[in-house]
Amino acid sequence: MIIEKNTIGEVWLEAVEYVLKNGKEINYRETELLEVLNLQLIINKPNVNDEIVEKHGDKDILEYMKKNFETDENVGFGYTYRQRFFDYQGLNQIENSLANLEKRENSMDAIFSTLMPKEDATHVPCLAMLQYIVRDETLIITVTFKSQDIGKKSYADYIEITKLFEPIKEKLDLQKMKIITNITSAHIYKDDIEKLKKLR
Repeated sequence: MIIEKNTIGEVWLEAVEYVLKNGKEINYRETELLEVLNLQLIINKPNVNDEIVEKHGDKDILEYMKKNFETDENVGFGYTYRQRFFDYQGLNQIENSLANLEKRENSMDAIFSTLMPKEDATHVPCLAMLQYIVRDETLIITVTFKSQDIGKKSYADYIEITKLFEPIKEKLDLQKMKIITNITSAHIYKDDIEKLKKLR
């Protein structure tokens, strides 16, 4: 299934509705989920100042994800995404991927990962890989999630991904950005279902 909208908030609400309607019940680590497999979300005009997120988003979740993407403060897994982006076994993946993109026109080599198999035995990062290309004067970011909590965390992920790539967009002198996400397990926790139904 592909859900395509202009804003982060619009995609979030549409994805929540889809998983609530089409999700199958599963048990994962003794927790009940509604799950949809292989969901693709496309955000054509991501903006960190999203009216829907500001109205309905959870401030604690937004702050949690900010710490994960923007600081080295332990958020519970022994690492943060920022550490994996900027200090991946000593490599700054942001600088490295941008250098790869700038080497040649229409490059497909700007790509980086959060996965460290030897270190991720107890917790594999939900966000696994990011790739970006420039086409038609647009920075197109493709994100691969092994799983994503659509109900509580997805909008916060997209706010932070937008913030992560804004400096790259500016450095490349581009006006437009687009985010495409591929989610293997898009899910909603059972305890969040009733609250999310009220967003309709």
